[in-house]
Amino acid sequence: MDGDKPQLTRRRFPNETWHLWYDDVRVGTIAKAEGLRGLTYWTWDCGFSVNGASRDHRSGAAATYDDARVAFLAAWAKYLPRRTAEDFDNWRHHAAWTAEKYARWERGDRSAPPWPLPGFAFRQLNLE
Repeated sequence: MDGDKPQLTRRRFPNETWHLWYDDVRVGTIAKAEGLRGLTYWTWDCGFSVNGASRDHRSGAAATYDDARVAFLAAWAKYLPRRTAEDFDNWRHHAAWTAEKYARWERGDRSAPPWPLPGFAFRQLNLE
């Protein structure tokens, strides 16, 4: 059912930048950039790191936001089928672990959080 499938969404960031999210994982960016002599263009990137390794990451530049969006969506259509639920879970776990690490630092505790984080809910495979 397509209704159960996560949707690609965007969230505005300062300075004409959009972060692109899928299933609550940041999977890309489209941003306005300025080059030499004030030339304005748009950059895009598609992909996310899993355990520090970026696989199949794509990026480029375009004259307009709409052109950058079309290029991103074309790259995304090739990128998403190569990702697994585990890739998304690993990204979420790493983000949660990093947040816990910095929360500990704020409290003056420089010890590393346990890996994996206790209570982190990894997606269960549906074998039905």
